[in-house]
Amino acid sequence: MELTGFHFTSHSKKTVEKTQNRTVQKHRLSGKCHSIPFQVEFQLLEMQKDEKVSAVVSDLSIVMESREDSNVSKFVSRSEECGDIITFFRSLSTYAEWYEHRRHTFLHFKTKYPDIVTLPEGLLGDFIILRNPKVPGFELVMVWKIHLDEEGTTTPVLDLLPKVPEQVLEQSTRSVGSIPGSFRSALRLLGIEAALESLIRALGSAH
Repeated sequence: MELTGFHFTSHSKKTVEKTQNRTVQKHRLSGKCHSIPFQVEFQLLEMQKDEKVSAVVSDLSIVMESREDSNVSKFVSRSEECGDIITFFRSLSTYAEWYEHRRHTFLHFKTKYPDIVTLPEGLLGDFIILRNPKVPGFELVMVWKIHLDEEGTTTPVLDLLPKVPEQVLEQSTRSVGSIPGSFRSALRLLGIEAALESLIRALGSAH
């Protein structure tokens, strides 16, 4: 649990076939990886020849709530097709770790700056809204997607979208337009938390 984030809540197995050098078992596993629940079913064929034992996974079926995300759905489908349960668990661990990291980061800033940070979709959403109460109508939407490709590689994708009243936009088009680019530069230089902290402080000091 400490190393991978996995917590298995149940496991069952049923022997489908058994001979002297061949065993087929059906397994069902369920649990959570950090906060993401999953259920996995698969058939395991173990064959013994001389002193060597080989194992083959087939009929892999994966159930995940996060499958609503099209990228996660494609990755899960590919894992099922290939019967690659090892890559599935390894990639799920990394994906869920980023998922948890985003949740903790949102909670931290919402707690620290309750007047500025808003979470329209709660802690499990993929964006936050930043507003300065002293500057009505002006807000920054920080989007934080977690991309999981078909190969199982997880990549955090962050961007900043300003929402500015027309009268403010007319007066400061150049400075407002530079905000997203400056934020992306800060991400590369400072990292996610420090870049977000710097952005919130700058917004909070605006009048």
